[in-house]
Amino acid sequence: LDHRTYWIDFGDFAAFRMTELRKVRFVGGFAGAADVAPADYLATAPDAVLAYSAGVASHMNDDHRDSTAAMVRHYVGLSGIEDAHIMSVDSLGMQVRVKRAGGESFKLRLPFPRPAESRKDVKDLIVEMTRASAGAS
Repeated sequence: LDHRTYWIDFGDFAAFRMTELRKVRFVGGFAGAADVAPADYLATAPDAVLAYSAGVASHMNDDHRDSTAAMVRHYVGLSGIEDAHIMSVDSLGMQVRVKRAGGESFKLRLPFPRPAESRKDVKDLIVEMTRASAGAS
């Protein structure tokens, strides 16, 4: 068995095939739960930006970390930023791990001004946000 599926032989595990979707309850974490209409759920698709999220994040973290910190200061309004590390990118923005002076560390959401529909959109949005952030400093 593949190392990712070793648990399939556990006695308390069972696999089921759903043939009909009657109800969806999304639980997304702290106070992030909602009912989703089955038709809406079935009409969704994975976020296309996730296919190149790691590459964008890696490039920004390796070459433009100061720009990410400036964006956090400008768009989120935080001061004392020592480091800002992009963890992931999706069509609506970025998940960023921030470290502030004094050692405080936490994750935050840095939204794009509008949704990205392509790799070029992601680049253009990040450049736009970087320029706005540099101009505000």
